[in-house]
Formats: sequence, C-alpha cells, structure tokens
Amino acid sequence: IWRGLAAKGRSLVVGRADRDALIPSFLASRRIDGLLLIGLGFEKESADWMEQAYGFVRSFPHVWVNARPPAVGGDFCGPDIQRAGRLAAEYFAKMGHRRVGFFSTGSSLVDPPLIRASFAAAAKDSGLESSVLDLLLEPAAEASSRVAARLLEFLSEIPGELQPTALFVPDYEVAFHFSELMSRMGKMVSLLTCAPQEPEPDRAGAAGKLTMI
Repeated sequence: IWRGLAAKGRSLVVGRADRDALIPSFLASRRIDGLLLIGLGFEKESADWMEQAYGFVRSFPHVWVNARPPAVGGDFCGPDIQRAGRLAAEYFAKMGHRRVGFFSTGSSLVDPPLIRASFAAAAKDSGLESSVLDLLLEPAAEASSRVAARLLEFLSEIPGELQPTALFVPDYEVAFHFSELMSRMGKMVSLLTCAPQEPEPDRAGAAGKLTMI
C-alpha cells in the first residue's frame, strides 16, 4: 500500500485507534484526504468506536481493508478468497499429500462456500482426494476450542487408511486449538490455516506449528 501510494505522489500516515484515543490526532486535525481502515478489532466488543469514531470517519472517503463490520458503510477491499483456496490445494500437492480435508464453521471468512469451492476445484486439478473430510458447518456460537474438538471427533470416525494426511482449516482460532489437541495426543496431520491480521504475542510459539497463508 505504501509503495503504491508513493508511486502516485501520495504519502501514508499510519495511526492507531485505541480505547483511550478513539480518534488519532492526525485524524482529528483533518490533515488527510482519505482513510484505509485495517484491523481495528475492538469494535466487536465496544459500541464506543462505532458511535464516536466512525461518526467522525464517515466525513472522509474511506475503504475497509480485509474486514468491514456489518453495520457500517464505506467501500470494502477484501482478501482474494479464490486464490487462497487454490494456494492451499497447490501447497498440499507440492508437499506430496494425496488425501486432504477441508473444515470451516464459516465464522472467520468473507465467503466460506467460495473458499471451499476454490479449494475443492484446485484439489481436483492437482489429483488430490478432497471428499474424505469436506465439512462446512453453520457459524458456531460455541467456543473455538469446542469446535476444534468436534473436528477431532469427525476425523476419528474416518477409517485410518482413509484419513486425510492434511487439513485446510481457514478459521485460525479453530486451527490453533486443533493443533494443540493433536500435539497432546501425539498425532500428526499437516494443518494449513489463514493467518490472522494480528496474532497474539503469547501465541507466537504455538502459531509456529501452523502453516499459514
């Protein structure tokens, strides 16, 4: 983004909203022409940002990058979901896998059916068997750890000789907990997930167990 703007003779001011300063000083002084809104996060748990800061943001041309809260306006530039599905399948094929699986609750993706379809199509093109475990559940109200436990249950019901050797689990939190479960049980399965915008610092070591796109 920075390089693209520089090529057009524009400069990028990087600021951060937090609970103590919902409106950064450069924004309050109106010294900008437009806004890119990336990874704000805490609007999910506090109405303050939506009521105060976004009321101010609306007066500027603005674009949401990666995710946009459902109750707000503004243009939206999301991730390339179709390419992510293809990357996942091609990566598994490159690593020598033949039986692969897909699992998502649809809770952390812009379009879960689209990434699933893209993954399945690319898996077929690469000669992979992707129908052994192909589950797209309704968005779960339960904790990610419980959803990960459900995935383990589904996997354990598949006969050993037919079990997938690699899983694409786009939901990062579910993949994280599933990885921990598998480690405690001493079981091995290649696990691919979509990287979160800002991984928690105390999970840096554990996240290293996951391959992320």
